[in-house]
Amino acid sequence: MTAEAKKALKHRLIFLHGEEETLWRRMLDELLQEAGLAKDDFDLQSITSDSAPSTEWISGAGIAPFLAQRRTVVVRNILRTDPTNIKPQDLASLPESALLILVADEESGSEDKVNRMKTTVLKGWLKLVDKAGGIALEFKPDAKRCREAVIAEAKNLGKSVTPSAVDTLVEMTGGSQTRAIDELHKLDIFAGSADRISDSDVRDVVVPSREWNVFKMVESTLDGNVPEALRQLRILVSSPAKAPDTAFRSILPTVSTQLRLIWQGRLLIERGLTPQRVSAEVAAMLPTRPNLISERDWRQNRIMATARKATFEKLAACFQILSDTDSRLKGQLPSFDPIETLELMVLEMSGTLAAKPSVRRAP
Repeated sequence: MTAEAKKALKHRLIFLHGEEETLWRRMLDELLQEAGLAKDDFDLQSITSDSAPSTEWISGAGIAPFLAQRRTVVVRNILRTDPTNIKPQDLASLPESALLILVADEESGSEDKVNRMKTTVLKGWLKLVDKAGGIALEFKPDAKRCREAVIAEAKNLGKSVTPSAVDTLVEMTGGSQTRAIDELHKLDIFAGSADRISDSDVRDVVVPSREWNVFKMVESTLDGNVPEALRQLRILVSSPAKAPDTAFRSILPTVSTQLRLIWQGRLLIERGLTPQRVSAEVAAMLPTRPNLISERDWRQNRIMATARKATFEKLAACFQILSDTDSRLKGQLPSFDPIETLELMVLEMSGTLAAKPSVRRAP
């Protein structure tokens, strides 16, 4: 058992959350194994949080164990339950023989619903678990760990993966080991009898995360690759009716974030620094969010590559284009339909950063 699992089992209340489903599932298995429990054991109860009131699964954990040292209740999909309806003392009063494991599974539904679960509801649970004396374990994507897992799993499948293919797979899945392994199994079938998976295989087969699509659109725009930027934009905007919603929810915020990160990258370049080697003075100048130093390594590398082609003057012009696009979509400036407005943004930014002749701005 890992040291993290041993530390967690010193508590009666454990909260597992994070984007890496593979890792928290592994932790859950470790916790149950250490408790000496199998799936059908009498002293183990698994329940979905919205299928019963919280009083039922809390009291269930408080029952004296029969054949084990601890009575264990695993509550799945915990983000479906409002933590404000539960008192910290109800959780803190669990007996020593109790083990209550709360799991924040990946949820589906509308974007608003999922975002609220990942922010407001999650923060509420973290606060509640802390007040109740429990422990929260977060499992986040780790690009290095993901690369290692991909190479190891490919070997188990009897395949090798080119270094560029590994990098592309990690990027397209957002550094998620869970998604990368799932996609790797699809690649194994696609490759057939071939013993190697290439970068082109990954690009042909893997379904990228929405974040990757937005990131790729922005990167292509800033690199002057207009056809690819427009292609990614059309992937993101599935219909004209959804264009404004998609723009305000993901495209414009991501473009803003990318420009701010590139601005930071340009600042480091001007000072002869890198995200891995930055002075305390310059680090203090950078915003908390987004923060280039805190980004995943593959994103740092891509940001720095773009920053080397940019200047502060060009970036300032792009921020103005972004602001004008926002105003056009809101009807505060004369505009075309939403998709054409977004396409114009791509063309103007690309032309600005590629140092091509200025694209004529719409009135």
